[in-house]
Amino acid sequence: MRQAGFLLFAALVSVGCDTLKGPNQSYVVPAVEGRVVDVCSGQALPHARIQRHLRAPAKSDPLDRHGSEQLLMVPTVRSDAEGRFWIAPEKAGYLLLEHPGVLEFTLVVRHATHQTLTTNIDLVHIKPVKTNNLLTVFVGDLPLEPKDGN
Repeated sequence: MRQAGFLLFAALVSVGCDTLKGPNQSYVVPAVEGRVVDVCSGQALPHARIQRHLRAPAKSDPLDRHGSEQLLMVPTVRSDAEGRFWIAPEKAGYLLLEHPGVLEFTLVVRHATHQTLTTNIDLVHIKPVKTNNLLTVFVGDLPLEPKDGN
């Protein structure tokens, strides 16, 4: 029995433990790249705030959050002077026993002079492209309608 245990140990050492890893690999939601524009003129909208939600966005008051809610808060990126934005890839969990990861997410785009846009991005229909060793989803132009009176 000891000899069998020793042989198993010797085999593990020679093969390496990485081969025993199993399907517990992390799943990363791809980066998102796009541009925020005015729906009427097609002009770029700088300083828009863009968030990617992996789950449905919360409808609670952002000023009335508890500590744990603030830790789980979704990071916000801003569009540049040409309306472009880039959201970094995000680890969304682990693949256990080969379950699929996040196949869609929600983008929320806010601007001071325009209405908020909420849109779902389906990774089955919009395939990520590998650029600079990162999977990136190109969402194109996201048109915002002016608020009433603008």
